[in-house]
Amino acid sequence: MAEYCFSGLSGVPASNGTYTESGVLNGRPMYTSANGSQIRFSPDSDDQPALWWLRSSSGQYLSQKYSDDLTPPLGAWAFGSLAAGACGGAAPAAPAAPSAVGVSHTQIVVTTSALPEGASSLTLQRSQDNSSFVTLGTGLAAGASFVDGGREANTSYFYRELAVNASGSTPGTSAVATTLPAPAPANFDAHCAKAVTPGKKFQVNLVWSAVDGATGYSIERAASADGPFVGIGIVGAVTEFSDLDIGPGDEWFYRMRASSAGAVYSPVVGQLVWTGGHIYFDRATKELVNDVTGTRRSAVGTLWLKIKNTRKDFKSAVGKLYRDLPKRPGHK
Repeated sequence: MAEYCFSGLSGVPASNGTYTESGVLNGRPMYTSANGSQIRFSPDSDDQPALWWLRSSSGQYLSQKYSDDLTPPLGAWAFGSLAAGACGGAAPAAPAAPSAVGVSHTQIVVTTSALPEGASSLTLQRSQDNSSFVTLGTGLAAGASFVDGGREANTSYFYRELAVNASGSTPGTSAVATTLPAPAPANFDAHCAKAVTPGKKFQVNLVWSAVDGATGYSIERAASADGPFVGIGIVGAVTEFSDLDIGPGDEWFYRMRASSAGAVYSPVVGQLVWTGGHIYFDRATKELVNDVTGTRRSAVGTLWLKIKNTRKDFKSAVGKLYRDLPKRPGHK
């Protein structure tokens, strides 16, 4: 005779236990427990579709599962769970690996496998190292679809199932899936603007193209392309940011991270920005001088870039330029 184990019922716990085939009702087998509770079948009617239900010895409705199967359906019922075999028997067989597919840069869709022999339900778990697992869902039936959101972009995750019955659980093999790469913002650019205070502080302006679906951006900078990067600002759904805390002669690498619904995308690294200081004209030496590095350069050939002086200075510089030019033979 077929036997089933019903578990998980809290309102009338005495009705948990082993149910043994005891007759036929409405064209389906009927099963009875030691305390007189029964698993019965009710066909389609005007009031409800076909279902299997758990009835106490006093006729009280306890649990049910809509199904027209020839035998009671395994897995989760309302207020309980049904497994094949007598309670207190062996744990179920190991389940197959679930199906797992990355569908975006933040989501993986997992579909449970078939219930193995002796199992009443499945538990779904996730891991990043295929060793330490966290539980995502319990009491799942075969073919259940689960959307695992809030994952890191372009990252692999392992998923496994536990086959469960009243006697215990058995883990199955893992499936691995990888989220898609985050869409990178195009035209990410960082450039130095005029000093906020001449000779002291500079401003670096960053601009980028919007990332589809992003609701915010965090901006980071480092003294090296290898980091460490430190956050300097967080903005909403805008595409620009200004870093005002820049000293003359500073060198910084910038990067940004887009985010959406709590998920953080992979960082996008920008280029090096150097605030090389101001160039001014030294009237005494008639040279261009960098106020940060102290570098001096002859005004010949570059005078037109920065010279801002009096007419006398200009004439003097032109005279120097003229004197530096090669002379034709015989020409003074």
